[in-house]
Amino acid sequence: MNGVMKKRILLVDDDEDMLMLCSHALIKAGYDVTTACNAKRALEIFEQQKNGITAVVLDVLLPDMDGRRLFGKIRELDKSMLVVLYSNYGYTDMLAEWGVPKDTPYVIKGNEHKLIDIIRNAQQKGE
Repeated sequence: MNGVMKKRILLVDDDEDMLMLCSHALIKAGYDVTTACNAKRALEIFEQQKNGITAVVLDVLLPDMDGRRLFGKIRELDKSMLVVLYSNYGYTDMLAEWGVPKDTPYVIKGNEHKLIDIIRNAQQKGE
């Protein structure tokens, strides 16, 4: 990354309260945060700004597209992008059925410290 670590996170969630809570935690941890409240807007932002984005934090269930499809579309655009799935529930069985790779990070909402650790560790590895 040329010695400069990107620090922008694209946060996608249809729950405004969760957007605010998670955004605040990420900002406090030193990240710039861009939010989207649906998959369509998230894809628009990602297509325009993907080179400046460190990671995408993606709610599993969105009103206009499920997380699996959005995850796939993001990976089509950038195979190396860190995508962290984020939900209120433990959907690990559903994600396995969807074919989401087992090594895809998954965080239960409200556990922002774990989310930040995942992003920082990926940055340190140069992913």
